[in-house]
Amino acid sequence: MSAALRSFFNPPYCEWFNAETDASSGEVSYTRWAATLAYVARIWREEGPFDGYLGFSQGATVCHALAALHARGACPELAEFPAPRFALCFSGRRCRD
Repeated sequence: MSAALRSFFNPPYCEWFNAETDASSGEVSYTRWAATLAYVARIWREEGPFDGYLGFSQGATVCHALAALHARGACPELAEFPAPRFALCFSGRRCRD
């Protein structure tokens, strides 16, 4: 979460991941993305199977990314699960990458 946002909201700050762009190279890096994937995989194993994803705000961005990565076979952490039949994404944004 950016410092500007922190000035408006009191902790605790909850987020799935954080994307940062390197000013000199323009390269995007994601912190806590591996933890997000591990959490989704654990929930899918313990409580699934699920037909799809539903997310709001940053959760919608996660749903978008998971559905896209899963469809391309680019997410080994979720390879054991069937591809989602849908992804409902509300008030989110596209991933930077």
